[in-house]
Amino acid sequence: MQKSSFYQHHYTNTGINISRTNVFRVFSLACILVSLILFVLVFNSGVSKAEHKFHSYAGSYDAHLRNTLLINETLLENFSAFLEVVGYEDKEVAKGYVDSIVKSFSKVYIIEAVHRIPRDLIDEVERIQLAIGNSSYKLKAFDFDNNQRFHEVEVKPFYSPIVFIEPADDEQRNILGLDVESIDFLKTAMERSQKVDGIVSTPPFELIEGDFGYVMFNPVGRVAVSNVGEGMMFSLLVIRAKELMPAHMFKESGTQIVLYHPDFPRQDTDGHLVEILGGSRSNIEKILFPNLRYEKVVGGEEQRLILLIEQQLGWDTFNLPLLITIGVFSMLLTLVVVRYRNIYNESDEKRRKAEYAIFVMANYDPLTQLPNRPHLLNQLFHSLADAEEAKTGLCVAYIKLKDYERIELRSGCGISDAFLVSSSNRLRKFVSENDFVAKLDGGEFVMVSDCGGVDKDVDELKKLLDERLKGIMVIGGEKLSLDADIGISLYPRDGNDPKQLIRVARDHM
Repeated sequence: MQKSSFYQHHYTNTGINISRTNVFRVFSLACILVSLILFVLVFNSGVSKAEHKFHSYAGSYDAHLRNTLLINETLLENFSAFLEVVGYEDKEVAKGYVDSIVKSFSKVYIIEAVHRIPRDLIDEVERIQLAIGNSSYKLKAFDFDNNQRFHEVEVKPFYSPIVFIEPADDEQRNILGLDVESIDFLKTAMERSQKVDGIVSTPPFELIEGDFGYVMFNPVGRVAVSNVGEGMMFSLLVIRAKELMPAHMFKESGTQIVLYHPDFPRQDTDGHLVEILGGSRSNIEKILFPNLRYEKVVGGEEQRLILLIEQQLGWDTFNLPLLITIGVFSMLLTLVVVRYRNIYNESDEKRRKAEYAIFVMANYDPLTQLPNRPHLLNQLFHSLADAEEAKTGLCVAYIKLKDYERIELRSGCGISDAFLVSSSNRLRKFVSENDFVAKLDGGEFVMVSDCGGVDKDVDELKKLLDERLKGIMVIGGEKLSLDADIGISLYPRDGNDPKQLIRVARDHM
């Protein structure tokens, strides 16, 4: 009606007849203008939807990868605890434990143990290996860079042979006795792991089957070699890189997914752990359409990796007939958008629940539902930052239930588990909203509490904990004595590093 009124007004005031040619020209220009507007709307709509879908996929991969790396660290710490308590000389027990891990986590390629010992204990280690049935064990070195073969070790004060490896076929079992110090990148990672007293990973390298992976080191502690000496032991986890990402990847045309190590440039394929390429795009598509990019560092200092996802948009990104139809029938468009949002919200909610379930598995003790060691370290790191900013003190209490091991041996897992749960509930009720309590191995707990930063506060906290953690429990008709050894470290007096504060608190017990 507005166009008709305009032509009517123009005609009556100017007295000029609009010829059919002029009308056609105006109509053509209007059609061109409408076409341009429609093209812009279709283009922006297509790009917007593609960006939304792209970032949704990228965000889910990022979250999945972060949780996977955290689970890797938890598995390695658990294996370290196993070696510290059980050792590797009971071959069948150690193999059974490792097999259960490998069957549950496909990303775990091999689990190993390395014993760094002086030269005069080499013969004793070989005797132990022969005694537990490893007849192929032999101390040796490996030239990783040049000849790619085993050779005799050079004479030196210390050696670091692999003393345990599972799962192992004949070829992999031949690695037993390999001095890891003969391979530079393994030696560097092992030395750094001992220096930081924590998990350290190597750059990527090619596995026997041709896939890429990396090794994670974690110090176990000083372990005796028979009755003649001792040496530093390390637990190792060899990770199969291709299993880090989900099985069903985002493989649309023009998509490239690369997971690479930050010590390597992006273009250096030696640093690539995972690389997935979708179909290629034409040069015209690269000129006309945008390239979406997502690049973030994932993992902490223990497994620092870079996730890069790129998608070059193309013609198939835009469904022109459908979008035009949606533009004509606006009501249908509204219903489709609402339905799409509902479906996405349902999918997003399921994804969040799955991510939360993985987070709980990786960060909480399944028995007591208290935070585990990795979650404790992360929370303590943030608490220290807050305490430093507020200029306040922080108490870290290390709590070990005295009778837990005796109860476990005497009464079995059912009673000892109930004893742990009841003890953890007492601790949970004791802490305030600003405090934090976590479950470590066995009957060990750590509590982080705000305090004034002086010895008086430490004494008061120890007294309160002593009172809370003393008494008698009746579980399954059995009277159990509750008592605990307690050690407390104080920030900033005893340090400003989470592991250091926990270690000092343990030493104060």
